Amino acid sequence: MKRETINEFGETVITMTLGDLEPLTDADRKMLRSAAARPVTFDEDCPPMSEEMIAQMEQDISEQGENNQIPSKLFHAAI
Repeated sequence: MKRETINEFGETVITMTLGDLEPLTDADRKMLRSAAARPVTFDEDCPPMSEEMIAQMEQDISEQGENNQIPSKLFHAAI
């Protein structure tokens, strides 16, 4: 169910579920497969994460999941 609200800053916020999206076309699937096959390229704007940064991110995600801020299924899909 797609829903539009206005937040405290006067910005429009759209909330929707995956079921609200159009089904993927064959062209969409082809583009996603092509992108998935390419190597990840890091640069100065997007450097690789250190082991410490990854550990901190995993801890933050775990804590958010424990506080019910994100669904556990999403947490497990993210890591």
